[in-house]
Amino acid sequence: MRRPSSNQRRLVIFILALITFSMAYYAGISQQPQLQSSPEIQGISISPPTPAPPFELTDQQGSPYGDKQLANHWSLLMLDPSEKQKPSPALIQLLQIHNRMANHPELQQSIHYLYLPRHQTATLDDSLSQIDINIHGLQGEPAKIDETFDHFGISLENTEQTLYLIDPQKHLRALFTQAEDAATIAEDLTKLITSTQ
Repeated sequence: MRRPSSNQRRLVIFILALITFSMAYYAGISQQPQLQSSPEIQGISISPPTPAPPFELTDQQGSPYGDKQLANHWSLLMLDPSEKQKPSPALIQLLQIHNRMANHPELQQSIHYLYLPRHQTATLDDSLSQIDINIHGLQGEPAKIDETFDHFGISLENTEQTLYLIDPQKHLRALFTQAEDAATIAEDLTKLITSTQ
């Protein structure tokens, strides 16, 4: 019986190495957690989700409200840099989104609606929390407010409102500008939240 030539031995070793590599690659791919793809939305999807920046403020009752309070529920954070007098267009839009979510009462109640004005002329009226206990007007020292806007990437020159969707794990999932209307944002929120359940 003839012994295999050195070329034949190399070919067998190469084929075995190729099979081993293929099996290892397949095993590695199949063990990776499957990333859940985000549904298409009109707003800007943040993928992969990133941790929400830290902040320490209070709500309209004077209770602490910061990034620690974002856990275990969805949050819509409206950052309003405008100097417009009451009622602020940003606050009106946030309330319109809240009202649009009434079509999905369970989702509406699972969201905290947060409003943070950069200027105190647009603070949230205490009576608005009577509409829904999940509506919070955030406030604080001007330096803390400026720091919060800065952490969320809203510069002093920016005068346009920005709305962030934050998930129960305190991750930023999407942002919306004033270009999207309340009905469109409510549809996007429904898609994003139900896609994670």
